[in-house]
Amino acid sequence: RNTRSHFGSRGAKACCDRHLGPKVMPKLINCKKEFKTLTEEKKKVVAYFSAAWCEPCQKIGPVFEKLEGENAEIECVKVDIDDEQGELLAEVYDVMNLPTFVFIQDGKAISNFHGSTTTHCHQNLQHACRCSPRPARSPLRGRR
Repeated sequence: RNTRSHFGSRGAKACCDRHLGPKVMPKLINCKKEFKTLTEEKKKVVAYFSAAWCEPCQKIGPVFEKLEGENAEIECVKVDIDDEQGELLAEVYDVMNLPTFVFIQDGKAISNFHGSTTTHCHQNLQHACRCSPRPARSPLRGRR
């Protein structure tokens, strides 16, 4: 499966070269080896799969930043799918939509969800910090 074609035809270089201003984001990881090492070393990890061209990703980014600041026991990382290694990580974790959050505990993905509804995102991220594995639920249609 080609993740890049699934997300659009923009090339990685064109997307990565664009800066949308200064960002204070969680650690950016786009190396499979580094990602594997981190998820094996840290007890709890939330991986945020994103892209520079993804408007919903830009909307939800500050919620993710706030989560990292509130929870020292969880490692928050961002994976940019515009990068070739980030794209490979997206394939490993079956990322089909952006933004997607994958909760990893003790080196294993325990749940994930996608979307940019702020309330839904914040509730799921807070739940991940308490980490009892359960699937995330989608918000009701029509609610904001």
